[in-house]
Amino acid sequence: NKIAEVRRRRFEQWADAVSSSAHVEAFSTSLMAEQVPYVFPVRLKRPEAQFKALKYKGISVWRWDHLAVSDCRVSARLAVDLVQMPCQHSMNDAAFERLVREFSQAVASA
Repeated sequence: NKIAEVRRRRFEQWADAVSSSAHVEAFSTSLMAEQVPYVFPVRLKRPEAQFKALKYKGISVWRWDHLAVSDCRVSARLAVDLVQMPCQHSMNDAAFERLVREFSQAVASA
C-alpha cells in the first residue's frame, strides 16, 4: 500500500508540474481509484528538440520512434512525441523534485 500511495502521489506531482507548462501536455492526468501508475505519460510539443534536451540533461526517457512502426498517423505521431516519466517509489522526495525541475527546464529550453 505504501508503494502504491507514493506512485499515485508522484503521478499527481507530474500532473501538477505539467499542467502549467506551455511546452508539454499530459496524455492523461487522472487515475482510477485502484490504479497504481508506473509512469506519467507526457506529450512533447517540440519532440525532436525536447527529446534531445532531456537526453543531454541525463534524464532517462524513452519513446517508441523505432519500435512503433505503423501507417497509422496517430500511432506514428505518438511514437515520437509521447514520453514516459517515472513515478518511481524508490526515489526520495528531493531526488524526485529535482527530476521534475530538470525535466521542466529541459523542455522549456529546447
